[in-house]
Amino acid sequence: MGTGKDTVKTKRNLSTMLRSQLPKDFGTSHCTRFLKRPRELDVQVEKVISELFNKRFSIVNNGQFTIPKPEYMFMEKPWKTEALQQLKEELNETKSRLNDYNLLEWHRHTGQRNQAGDVHWKLRMHIDPEFLTQAWCKFYENVSSFPLVPEQAIADRKFTSVHLCEAPGAFVTSLNHWLKSNQPAVEWDWIATTLNPYYEGNPLSRMITDDRFILHTLDHWCFGADNTGNLMDINNLDNLVEMTKSKDKIMLVTADGSIDCLDTPGEQETVVSHLHYCETVAAIHILQKGGSFLLKIFTIFEHTSVCLTYLLCCLFDRVFINKPVTSKEGNSEVYMICLGFKGPEYAAPYLNILRKHYTFKSDMAMFRRNDIPDTIIKQIFECGKFFMDHQCKVISNNISSFNSSVNDTKPDFTLRHIRRAVALHFLQEYNLRKLDSEEEEIVGKTKLARTNCMNFDAKKQYFSYNERLKRKDLEPKSRLMAFAEDLHFTEVPISSRWIQRPETLGVLSIRMGKPFRKIQSSKYCAGEILKVLNATFEIAETLQLQLRLPTEKSVQEFCEKPNNEYSKNILHFQYTNTENGINDLVAKIREKVLKLPKGESLVLIGYCLLTQFYVGLLYVISHNFEYLEFMIDPKLGCVIILKSNLAMDNVLEKLKEISLATETAKDNGNTVLSVLPVTELCGAALYPYLMQINHWLVKYCIDYVAEMVKDNMDN
Repeated sequence: MGTGKDTVKTKRNLSTMLRSQLPKDFGTSHCTRFLKRPRELDVQVEKVISELFNKRFSIVNNGQFTIPKPEYMFMEKPWKTEALQQLKEELNETKSRLNDYNLLEWHRHTGQRNQAGDVHWKLRMHIDPEFLTQAWCKFYENVSSFPLVPEQAIADRKFTSVHLCEAPGAFVTSLNHWLKSNQPAVEWDWIATTLNPYYEGNPLSRMITDDRFILHTLDHWCFGADNTGNLMDINNLDNLVEMTKSKDKIMLVTADGSIDCLDTPGEQETVVSHLHYCETVAAIHILQKGGSFLLKIFTIFEHTSVCLTYLLCCLFDRVFINKPVTSKEGNSEVYMICLGFKGPEYAAPYLNILRKHYTFKSDMAMFRRNDIPDTIIKQIFECGKFFMDHQCKVISNNISSFNSSVNDTKPDFTLRHIRRAVALHFLQEYNLRKLDSEEEEIVGKTKLARTNCMNFDAKKQYFSYNERLKRKDLEPKSRLMAFAEDLHFTEVPISSRWIQRPETLGVLSIRMGKPFRKIQSSKYCAGEILKVLNATFEIAETLQLQLRLPTEKSVQEFCEKPNNEYSKNILHFQYTNTENGINDLVAKIREKVLKLPKGESLVLIGYCLLTQFYVGLLYVISHNFEYLEFMIDPKLGCVIILKSNLAMDNVLEKLKEISLATETAKDNGNTVLSVLPVTELCGAALYPYLMQINHWLVKYCIDYVAEMVKDNMDN
């Protein structure tokens, strides 16, 4: 097994370091037994650190691997290697022992047992990076341990990188920190892609919802031809390639993508295989000779991973697989580090066949089994076993400690000592230093901290794997009750809120893209709450309930209220989780506003507040009125009152522009996604209140559907 020693700095004398840096609270009252045998403890710590910082494998090439001719690719049915399948079965058997554990409790326990668990707070305390996350730490390890920034780029003092599946942006900020600390003379530019967090048709389960960094660096992000940000679409790949042509030569591509595998934990590798294929093909398209490629993968047991590994070994001079210290020990995540790209000319003969299977995955294996040398199959087996053994050992130890923790409440002082020693070694090994000022950062910590980002983590799970399966099998009424219980914390917004006419309306920023039916994500609703809304409407559809929300009767009662000054100018819509008919909506609102006498008011009932388009359109319309009021009504939901028409010509012109844009988009098979910059909408003082309204409206919808289900069951 290779170790990549040529890329790693000389180790320090750990014993000396640890003796001089013992934690201050290691007093005699708590750990006398450790002080009696410090050398024994130091030896244990040295062993742990040596293992943690050397989880890497080098695939030896010696220049003998060659890619089969394109006509022989994707010709053979999927094949399996028995030895690798045995490793997969062994790993899945170990992982299956976790099926009944509550995930929140398990993650809390493994977090406490994580030997690198103190690295994050140590970095926060002493280094205070711009955007510190686990991804920040993992990339800093990789770029410090391997020459991901090629020597040629450093010599040229010009460097451009592309970061695929990059949200929320920690690889970018980590690379900036490394360059400022180690190569400050290098002029650096970057491009990033990710599933667009502002495209409401993207599922929450596939996205990172933290957009604080993205919001301030939008000019660097490529969301593709259709604005979805879906890298697995060939048109979006071509859009990215076109964008890179305006940049200096690309010498580093990183790919940190993954797909939610919580419900299929035993098939993680298969689920993510095509994403890894697309990331690799994208890198081949844009890298220049001598460039580097960093690819996050998981296990390498299936033909898809074996073929991809072989392809990369043929395209690059050196390939390593590394498990960073700050990557959770119990998961399968590793990083494939590919150095010395052989160049576009070398890869050119294979691009057409690789592109053919880009958007739609092939049913065939990339290479025939006999075209892959046994020498690399043997190395892949050794690599797979190396990382599997580490993972199984950690999982088994965590299970044992979890089961014994009920009766053992004493602090594990050895573990505390190890965690602190690992954190200290991390800072010293990678020569970390604090940047001189926020001017060296990309956005700046202060600015990021002030950015509105109220979306919860859509991937957070509070139930075990088996509990989630049981929830799916609940009958509709029980599922609705469970949803209502999940949202018990939802607060009722202020019953009425007036907003004075906004400042002068600027230039429209109309953005078009791929149409979508269901609103699967929203900047104006927390992820977990929106998922509940979608599940509620799915139940209603399954039961064939005819939803009218709010009801005609409720609207009629509102109109017939005594002394209701708004009854004659009401536009009535329906709350739904689908995004359709925006052309009719725009035409309807524009016609009403054009005919509305000056000084009169307009009322919107059932108006959607979940998408950028709807919120942006409302923002534009509100400039035509003196006041805007949001009124909470238990029967109608949110009643929006636009008070006192000002008949502003510039606003009417903008409504016309929006109307024409919706027609143009429809003719081209697209839709209008937004009419104002997301930075303007999310920076408005109204933003937190809109979030609160939407959260309450979800509860309002659940209660309504639950009542319909109850009535149907009673009848």
